[in-house]
Amino acid sequence: MKLFTDVKIGRRLGIGFGIILGLMIVMVITEVVYLSAIKSNIERLETVNTFKLNMANDARSAMSNISYFIGQIVTSPEEGARQEAKKKIEEARAAYRKALDVLDKTDVTPEGQAILTHLKEEVAKGKDANNEAIELGMSGNAKEAGEKYGRLAATTAKYLEAADDLVRYEEQRIKSRYDEAQSKASLARIVVLVVGVVAFLVGMFLSRATTTSITIPINRSAEHIERFTRRQGKSRPQDRL
Repeated sequence: MKLFTDVKIGRRLGIGFGIILGLMIVMVITEVVYLSAIKSNIERLETVNTFKLNMANDARSAMSNISYFIGQIVTSPEEGARQEAKKKIEEARAAYRKALDVLDKTDVTPEGQAILTHLKEEVAKGKDANNEAIELGMSGNAKEAGEKYGRLAATTAKYLEAADDLVRYEEQRIKSRYDEAQSKASLARIVVLVVGVVAFLVGMFLSRATTTSITIPINRSAEHIERFTRRQGKSRPQDRL
């Protein structure tokens, strides 16, 4: 059965509209799927990746503060100032431990876990040396405390660099999520555009084919009627004889 010759006009129109409608449904489904994926990425950026970056920055800031307050203990001649600095150190240690615990539970990627493990190892190496400098400074032994604090520079630099690696990793994860959302948006635009062009071309083809399949038989019928009318006109004088 030929679509444009053997099928009734109503059915032809129905098939044409059905094809166009199907393509429109494909466009809508594509938009919904890709928009849902983009929304999911954006929500993860807001609720997970940005939160983890804040935790990494909190840990980095707390570790930097610890080094600063150890310096205050070592150099300050006042007992009250040293006690206040020691209190600040305990608060900073609680802050970075909390941040690392949160990151340890939320960061499930192997790379993220490896960075966290390295950071914890460097912090553990520096903690004992920091405690020795704190004890010497609190006891008023400024000279030995100063010497010990001077030797802490390399250890401090290592765990601060490890903390910086953690921050950079979380920033990279945010960029990766953003790029993924951008990629899906671009792909969605391309798919919708392609389907839209296909729908337009198919609509043009079906419209032309349907119109042609209707007008050609009508024109042929009109020609047959015109020929028949001419023959009838020529035969009338003979009929009178």
